[in-house]
Amino acid sequence: MGRKTDERYGVSPLRQEQFERVLLAGGPEKVTLAQIEKRCLARLARLVADTAIWPSDGYLESWRVGDFNILIIETTVAPSAGLYVQFWSEPGGPANWEVSSGNWNPGARKYITKRTRAMLGEMGFRIGGAAGNFLKQASIGNRGDAVAVAREVLRIFHDALGYRGATPLVAKVTRAARCGRAVVHTRLSETDAATLFRHLGFEASVVKQGRSPILGCRQGDFTFAVRLDAPSQHRGEFQCLDFITSVGHIADGSHAGWGEALNKLNGMSRIARGWIDPEGHICVGTSLSLFGGQTEDAMAHSIAGWLRAATALVGLPPKPKARKRKRRGAADDGLAVTGDDAPQARPVVH
Repeated sequence: MGRKTDERYGVSPLRQEQFERVLLAGGPEKVTLAQIEKRCLARLARLVADTAIWPSDGYLESWRVGDFNILIIETTVAPSAGLYVQFWSEPGGPANWEVSSGNWNPGARKYITKRTRAMLGEMGFRIGGAAGNFLKQASIGNRGDAVAVAREVLRIFHDALGYRGATPLVAKVTRAARCGRAVVHTRLSETDAATLFRHLGFEASVVKQGRSPILGCRQGDFTFAVRLDAPSQHRGEFQCLDFITSVGHIADGSHAGWGEALNKLNGMSRIARGWIDPEGHICVGTSLSLFGGQTEDAMAHSIAGWLRAATALVGLPPKPKARKRKRRGAADDGLAVTGDDAPQARPVVH
């Protein structure tokens, strides 16, 4: 049987699965730990293994980055008292193993006795995590590990929490992911790019055609150029957009101010980069890569971030900050040199 696919896009559906399994139906007859293991252990061990084992060769086949599994084994011993053991697991690390402490479930607190705390402490559990439960980590790498952990879970219920089978013991499984479904663009034509910029509030037109077309864009008095580069295997479609604008020009006395401004830009911005070209123009640019795919929201976010960084430099050069340095000498007298004698910032050239 083949994989299920999303009908519109023909891809695997989002990883979202929830189901329950009754491990023990519950009833008036008190059960021993051996009886609980006989009825539950094999099924619980399979659930633990399926929750915590991520095959190293399963990347992109059975799991992806951001996937996670949750397994909760619980029983409701009173209307407001639920006792549970739960696991949180994701690729690349041990599973978080928790036992309810009653911190978020006050009705269960009377079942968390001194004996409960002592036994869990001997097993290596400590209060921790966001829920304030008894917590430790479990390394479950194979089926044998899963059986051993499942056996310990049943022992916790019987010996530490006093479970004797009067109420159902239920396993709840969640398999999900942090990712979402989105339409991504892996290439754009000249028309696509111009349409995108117009949609974002810019005037845009093709000013140069050919192997690397160039768009001229404007928003108010601010203008910039976008070159479409990295041609894809589809004719007339490209996988990279290179942005550039000039926000000023080197003039006498402005080298230090522009140098500081560009140093700050290059050190602080996640998107924009600035440099001084051979003619003395102060340039600010960025590259928007479509390799692997970009959503329209992601592209709009990047463009907006670059625009903020570039327009912040318009109307400058800024005045350089006064630099202080101590005079050299065997006896440091603490005197500082400022003003015209201070060292000047060097322009950043990429």
